[in-house]
Amino acid sequence: MLQQAVSRRVISSIDSPVINPHWVKSRPICNTTSFVSAYTKLPYRGAFQMSHATSAPHVVDPAPSPVAGPLSGQHTAQDFGNVICMEHVNLEVPDLEVARMFYEEGLGLTIDPSKTGAQRGGSHVMWYNVGRQQLHICKGPHAQRLPQGGAIGLVLPDVGGVAHRLEGLQSQLGDIAVTRLSHHTLEVKDPHGVTFIIHDVSAPPGAQEDAQQPVCDPHIAYLLLPCFPGTAVHIARFYADRLGALVRVSGGRKRSDGSKGLIRGEVLLGLPGTRLVFTEQPGLPAWSEQAAAALYDGWHVCFYIADFSGTYSRCQPLLFNSHPYRDKVHSFDDALRNRQFRFQDIRATPLPAHTVSAAGPSNDIPAAQPTPDDPGPWLRQVPEHLVEQLPACAGAKEQPAGSAPLLYRISHEVRSLAHPFFLRPLYNRTAGGFL
Repeated sequence: MLQQAVSRRVISSIDSPVINPHWVKSRPICNTTSFVSAYTKLPYRGAFQMSHATSAPHVVDPAPSPVAGPLSGQHTAQDFGNVICMEHVNLEVPDLEVARMFYEEGLGLTIDPSKTGAQRGGSHVMWYNVGRQQLHICKGPHAQRLPQGGAIGLVLPDVGGVAHRLEGLQSQLGDIAVTRLSHHTLEVKDPHGVTFIIHDVSAPPGAQEDAQQPVCDPHIAYLLLPCFPGTAVHIARFYADRLGALVRVSGGRKRSDGSKGLIRGEVLLGLPGTRLVFTEQPGLPAWSEQAAAALYDGWHVCFYIADFSGTYSRCQPLLFNSHPYRDKVHSFDDALRNRQFRFQDIRATPLPAHTVSAAGPSNDIPAAQPTPDDPGPWLRQVPEHLVEQLPACAGAKEQPAGSAPLLYRISHEVRSLAHPFFLRPLYNRTAGGFL
């Protein structure tokens, strides 16, 4: 079989090598580890080839279909789209000392020692390392929280030790709650009202999707975000169309009592598998743009993307500059100089599918039926049959992107891979179960 494959590649030996352009685009960046080499997925992912004759033909076998049947979550567990990795979640709190005791002494996180206060933005900003990611905690006039029912999922070592330390701090921190959901999982409410779900590294969430190689390092696993009934599919479609992220939709099936399960739209924010999980909540009031805006409390999420110019073009009508940071963007030149841009509105208008440059499995391959253990494969586009028009979205495709119906609001800090913080080393304590 190997001899047949080699014989189909015509390689001659003259002088000047010509590097396959597909290989150049997908090569590891800065000769880093395999953490980067899996980032950029291209339609062609053949072996590196060199030809010494410009006239020599290249004959390459077409890539076979990876699976014979429907795709499942296991088949796409190692696929990534245009969003390469999530770097941090930023929250404001009124008392930094209370926050320090919770994050450093309770959760056992490490304050980033590689940046001075000025580099972080001042003495009112603290960066806490969670493996290769961070929680940015800033002093502000009030505590910023995820919507009620939302939570930040963390994977940390020694969940038992975390519970013991937090319980020991309750007399000093006061309003915190620690609930043991299982032997490997805690639910923690911090002094400022933010809920965390803490998973042990020995049992990270989603490990069943890729049992051969689960991510077992500390990291931010997910953000649980309640959304209005009828919006989860549209939110997932927004991230696929605008950002080129891989997404999946599950739930909504009828239960034995005749009721329907909650519909969930998930967005993959790259390595190490961080997800935004939008789950429809019947308890929320009826959807309206005013109600959607009222869920947002000012926090933001930061991530890196591969296709910076294309993503900027698709998000340009949504640019957001009413923030306290210095990286204001009024043109693409500003975005290039800052190596990032920001937007916050998630709106209903999708772009035509052919403009999306995300990698990932083709929607031509059917997806397996989601199950509790397998929510389904990651896809580049939301299947058309799942999209139901919201009443207020009729004719939305004719509206400018910036005035289409508002589905949700999150502040997004979108960085290019040329940003100086991309892949910088983060230092974590390991002694005594501390990060």
